[in-house]
Amino acid sequence: MAAILLLFARCSKDDDFILRGTYYLPTTDANMGAIRMFTVNGEVLNGKIINDFLNTPKRAPAFFEEFPIPETDLSTIFWLSSSTMPIAANAYCNITFAGDKATIDARLNMLSTFGETFDADIIRLDPLMIVTASVGTAYMEKTIDIADYFETMEITKVKPIIGIRMPFPTNGGFESQMRYNYPFIIEKDKISVPILIYFYWKNYLPQHISCKWGTVCNVINEDFLRKLSTNDTILIQEGKVVLQKR
Repeated sequence: MAAILLLFARCSKDDDFILRGTYYLPTTDANMGAIRMFTVNGEVLNGKIINDFLNTPKRAPAFFEEFPIPETDLSTIFWLSSSTMPIAANAYCNITFAGDKATIDARLNMLSTFGETFDADIIRLDPLMIVTASVGTAYMEKTIDIADYFETMEITKVKPIIGIRMPFPTNGGFESQMRYNYPFIIEKDKISVPILIYFYWKNYLPQHISCKWGTVCNVINEDFLRKLSTNDTILIQEGKVVLQKR
């Protein structure tokens, strides 16, 4: 009986933490992890190979000789100097939980409510939690199939925006409706905003470079990493900003 009561108390405490109260961004520093490398053969664990790749600038071929494409210096994409990355001094993230609902007001790179406070729904996929809010002149229904929230062919795991366009009844125009998705990570007694930096190199003609620097608010699509094509190379660096309960 004592064990059951203890388990019930612990679950109640976790629910209180996750689903009630207001959390905010107490710092302007993000904790960054190590740079990891993936190919068709899996994760590369040889540090020299990773460093050589990082120290070799990459250039995609130009379609026209008169418009050369500049080299990509990977040291300007990844955070190499320390384990923390600064965030803009005017950045903030305030989120209040109440049951399966939330309100969110944030200004971070790739996680912004554009100066407004959004009423949102919560989708729990422990340890991932998606806070999803509709924005537009008409309400956009929450996606029924959870798979619609996830990317299938991209590095990023959660689609930041789901949008539709509806015919405007008066003048035949279009009315935009958006649903914004904000991923958070639940870790024991903490909620954090994930950060993802990546560089995607397709090593064949025409060569292709895809990269994002300091993308606050997304997580890795592990399925995509397991299905890379021959000669594809991906570098990723994950981090997080821990929110504090007010």
